[in-house]
Amino acid sequence: VLIIPYLLGLMGAGDVKLLAALGAWLGLSANVMVFVVSSLATGLYAFALIVYGGRLGETWMTLKIILYRFMMMGRFIGREDLVEPLMADPERRIRIIPYAAMLPVGIIGALYWLHIYS
Repeated sequence: VLIIPYLLGLMGAGDVKLLAALGAWLGLSANVMVFVVSSLATGLYAFALIVYGGRLGETWMTLKIILYRFMMMGRFIGREDLVEPLMADPERRIRIIPYAAMLPVGIIGALYWLHIYS
């Protein structure tokens, strides 16, 4: 699931490998639950950062760029020009959200979900 955002340069390879390793360890159905809960936690955290930082306009433009990249995916596959420059700039680095940091939230949420509904 995360290979497409990686190929578009939207995330690092470490997040992809970590989720793949979790899938090998937990199995497909639990890994899907971990992915969904982790993605929701990451989205909430990102939204809080956007609102707190007051960067709604810049975020909207970035989302439009991502949409255009998806529309022209074949032309931009393999470009890694979104994550790397952000890591070099100290002021923008605080806006990077490591997906791996939200995976424990996803694991705990998936375990809770499985415990409640099993």
